[in-house]
Amino acid sequence: MGTYDARRDFGTAPTARDYGELLQQVRRPPSAGVLWLVLAPRRYGKTWTLKALESRLGDSACYLDLRLALDREDWRAGARIEQGGHWLLDEISGLVGKGTAPQDLASSQDFLTRCEKLKRAKTSIVLALTPREIEHLRHADKDGDYLSPKSILTLSPLSPKEVGEVARTTEARALLTTVPPSWRRTPFLLELLFEVDEKARAEGEPLGKYLIPQALDVSEGGSPHRYFHDVFWDALTEEHREVLRSIARSEPVDAHVCQPLRQAGLVEKDPTHGRLRLTDPVLAERLSLVRIHHISDVHFGPNTAQGFDDKEGGPLAKATNPGSVRDGYLSHVEGLHATDKAPHLLIVSGDLTERATSAQFEEARLWLEQIEKILAPHPLLGDSTRRVLLVGGNHDVDWSQAKPNGDERARHETFAKVFKDYVHPHLETPPETRDFKPVKWKEFGLTILLMGTSELGGQVQEEVEQRARVYELSKLSAAASPEERDKAETAAIQAARIDPGLVHHRVLKCVSTHKWEDSLSVRIAVLHHPLSPLPSTEVTRYAGLLNAGAVKQVLLEKGFCLALCGHVHAGWFAEERWHERTVRTLRIAAAPSLGSSSIAENNGFNVVEILRELNREGRATYQLQVRRFVRKGERSWEQHSDQMGPFSPGS
Repeated sequence: MGTYDARRDFGTAPTARDYGELLQQVRRPPSAGVLWLVLAPRRYGKTWTLKALESRLGDSACYLDLRLALDREDWRAGARIEQGGHWLLDEISGLVGKGTAPQDLASSQDFLTRCEKLKRAKTSIVLALTPREIEHLRHADKDGDYLSPKSILTLSPLSPKEVGEVARTTEARALLTTVPPSWRRTPFLLELLFEVDEKARAEGEPLGKYLIPQALDVSEGGSPHRYFHDVFWDALTEEHREVLRSIARSEPVDAHVCQPLRQAGLVEKDPTHGRLRLTDPVLAERLSLVRIHHISDVHFGPNTAQGFDDKEGGPLAKATNPGSVRDGYLSHVEGLHATDKAPHLLIVSGDLTERATSAQFEEARLWLEQIEKILAPHPLLGDSTRRVLLVGGNHDVDWSQAKPNGDERARHETFAKVFKDYVHPHLETPPETRDFKPVKWKEFGLTILLMGTSELGGQVQEEVEQRARVYELSKLSAAASPEERDKAETAAIQAARIDPGLVHHRVLKCVSTHKWEDSLSVRIAVLHHPLSPLPSTEVTRYAGLLNAGAVKQVLLEKGFCLALCGHVHAGWFAEERWHERTVRTLRIAAAPSLGSSSIAENNGFNVVEILRELNREGRATYQLQVRRFVRKGERSWEQHSDQMGPFSPGS
């Protein structure tokens, strides 16, 4: 048998906590309220605390587990403890129930009334309970006559000395130098890490960097290993759970509702920026948020949007260093990084450049590298090399290579060369030989499909070209120079160019026949051209996809919940459901232009937040929300009133 067992009973090995201060407090009844309350979630050491107090108080104390019939009888009889002694009570729901039905409230009121009588007899009662259980008792104590915040006892995180006492072997003491602080807060979690490490060493396979993931898996290995279930579902009310979800999303919360969670040690203020954070590492990982910034139409080139209106130009404007809107976005992400709100992933839905020149592509790449450095880490996203995902837009197509009867792939080669280190659709290769590789993060349950829609960008209509050629040449004199004739040829080709958005039918076939994994239930598609037309009065031939209907049909059939796009330089959200084909809804989120000056609204970007948690059965469930942010002032960004969600992938 190994040294470590996170689920061992009290007394089989030394306890780490120093209960001296707590012992002094509970020797007599509280000055306010009728009983002492040890508030903590399950697996935080409440039972061990009561049994440690019983051991130190001796014959004057009696520990009772109120789930057990005999212990309930002992409590009701009251014969085991004389006046002035100590009742140490655990699992109060075994006595008063778990709901708010009239009989449960009556049982709770009877319990509190008896505690009041015992306090008058100088008898001390210590009750260990969860945040859900204390809320249950508060329903019965409407006027606040029995329960007082002053009588709440909290279990502080383990001190360095106490942590050292848990590490009872040479290997465990060596491991302490690599254990994150959040795993040192409670004896259970620390002992669980040592247990997993000890078993792996015994089998000759030390886990190294995989220790934490393995410990997380063991913590959810089924009864009695249901840590997240016990802490999140069993120990909290729905109101508490929603507060924790809001904290995971970095949203403001009700301080009153949050108070018992802070007292229970589940939530604390980050000393760096004062924002609330989840302190339990299993809770933080299983209740994890992936934040995606969706940007589009950055337009490095002559149409770049400047940081502020530069009417004067010249040295005065240059001295003020107006910068660009995209640089303002970079500064914004740097600020988010400093406050722990930076995106985990960056998705660019096309038109990084204005003219698809090598210089513009190179400038865009350097800008992306700066953002990549300040993306936030995430325990379930693993390798950071796939944190920036790209699709090219129609402005990223080299039209100088899109010549009549030319190589259709050449127009995409510059983009592919400059961004070879980034994940993107490889339009530079023929569709029939192109690899189909959706991006997957299996640990989180997320897959992202990048769909190139500028396959034939810069295409020339041959009939229109011939007509335009005849017209342009007819304007020339018989003695026109070769240069003049080349100009006429170029003008004819430009007049005949179209810029269609489409997804190649071979790509759609790959999407349709691909074996999509059930465990990757959050499926997001990224395109440049929008799947649905923007409600506007604009008349244009190729603002959307030529085969949008076919694309939407395949995405709906394959369980995609969200499509991200750009192209139209306007932010908008849409929801589409084809009732005769599927019960699913496909949400469509278009991002505003982040960096172009050719816009009818403010520059901006979208934020996609995916909140993952485990349900009562231990299966991952998800909520998605899409919010739009628009530029306000020189370098500030403001959340737009329009947002989409929260919604679940299957709805």
